[in-house]
Amino acid sequence: MCADGNDCTLDRCAGETCSHAFLNGYDCACSSYLDCDDGLPCTADSCLSGKCSYELKGGGSGCCSNDAQCADNDPVTVDACIQNTCSNLPAPPCITAAHCADENPCTEDLCDAGGHCTNNWKASCCLVNGQCDDGTALTIDVCAQNACVYSFADPPTACATADECPDSGPCVATTCQSGLCSNSVLDGGNCCVDSLACDDGNICTVDNCSGFACAHTPLAGFVPHQVWKFDDGSLTGFQIEGGGNGVTWQLTNKQAISTPFSLYFGNPNGANGPTLNNGKTVAGKVVTPAVTLPADGPHLLRVWAFIDCEALFSRDVVTLYVRTNGQDTPVWTKADIGGTTGLSWEELEVDLSPLNLGGKSIQLVFGFDSIDNINNDYQGLYFDDIRLLWPCKPQN
Repeated sequence: MCADGNDCTLDRCAGETCSHAFLNGYDCACSSYLDCDDGLPCTADSCLSGKCSYELKGGGSGCCSNDAQCADNDPVTVDACIQNTCSNLPAPPCITAAHCADENPCTEDLCDAGGHCTNNWKASCCLVNGQCDDGTALTIDVCAQNACVYSFADPPTACATADECPDSGPCVATTCQSGLCSNSVLDGGNCCVDSLACDDGNICTVDNCSGFACAHTPLAGFVPHQVWKFDDGSLTGFQIEGGGNGVTWQLTNKQAISTPFSLYFGNPNGANGPTLNNGKTVAGKVVTPAVTLPADGPHLLRVWAFIDCEALFSRDVVTLYVRTNGQDTPVWTKADIGGTTGLSWEELEVDLSPLNLGGKSIQLVFGFDSIDNINNDYQGLYFDDIRLLWPCKPQN
């Protein structure tokens, strides 16, 4: 027998070894990890705030996290994961279920037709706090009288009936479990445990979880409705016009605002690093997929840029255009920032409202022209996080 005479431990046989799992409760509080020693090599034993915790330590032979990992394909043995340790003991012979008692309050002890004992775990039963986890950090999870209690209070509020428990609102179900108030957040509807569950798919709202209920606050100001970040390494839908001999528009992972990729003009694999120089005059454009702007303005373009080229406005010309009906209208040149971004990233903003583009289908065009074949030993042009923005319409 494995009994150790301690009322605060559950004594069981795990394989060929006795296990003494500490029973956490208000009459049983540990003072050090020594109180929590269960005698098994597969568990990491610790004492936290007076409560013993047992976690799987490594993945050595005979260690487990569930019964299935202990299967030995022997029909005579009972395969079980006890305190992270495999047990494959022969099922003892029995005549009645009383012969199968294993001193574990969380198992249903049965004697099968062949005269062998089985000890099946009862649903929702627990022995230690570590077996109670509702998946949210909002609750204190404890095992009380072999039942899991999930409480917003620490320690949990004592009760005789659920009516004595604090009201936590319409999204919380409250029960009185083992004399303690237990809370669970309802699934579905407008109920939530975190803001991620509140995403309504509407970019015009800020989605928050407050008091376990979702709130959707309309966004004011300009909102990015079309974004190209190139995170997937694809230029699907983009058109490249011109460029060649390795110096052209392409994606690169040399640097980016939204890693790993950015839109780049040049040769990213030059002998001395990214370069515009191939001994020739180089030029080219890249064109975004078409976007239809809303009829009501205003409209903005924002984009992050890293521009390293000749600073002279008449050489290494960098231009952003808006293309409508096949016609390119310049809306920005490098002269607007003094020629380069100074070997760093800079966010550019272009007001498209003066073009009266409401209701029109547009494409953005990024263009470069070195004008000549000299003084081109520069890194080139990087663009990332291209955004078209306009205000959201008021919600009805």
